[in-house]
This record gives sequence, C-alpha cells and structure tokens, in this order.
Amino acid sequence: MKLPLRISLGMAGIILIASPLCILVTLLLLPFRSWLEETTGIESVGHSWIVA
Repeated sequence: MKLPLRISLGMAGIILIASPLCILVTLLLLPFRSWLEETTGIESVGHSWIVA
C-alpha cells in the first residue's frame, strides 16, 4: 500500500476510535464539572445570560 493512503487510513481509524471515547469521557466528567461550577462560580456546564 502506498504511504499517503496508509497514513490517511490510519488517521481515519484513530478518529473513528477516539470520537466515541471523547463523548464518553465528556459525559462521565459532567458531575465533576457541575460540582466545580457550583463551588467556584466558573461557568463550565451551561451558558448563563444573566447580567448582574
């Protein structure tokens, strides 16, 4: 197999494997991020349009 094709297929495989993993990690960290937002007041989960 030619090198550019092999590199392209390798990159596509990495993306296909990494995408679901990234979504899973994001969902698993949601409780921590919610706690962090409540504790520090730094927006990390949702957007707030309340103007003080």
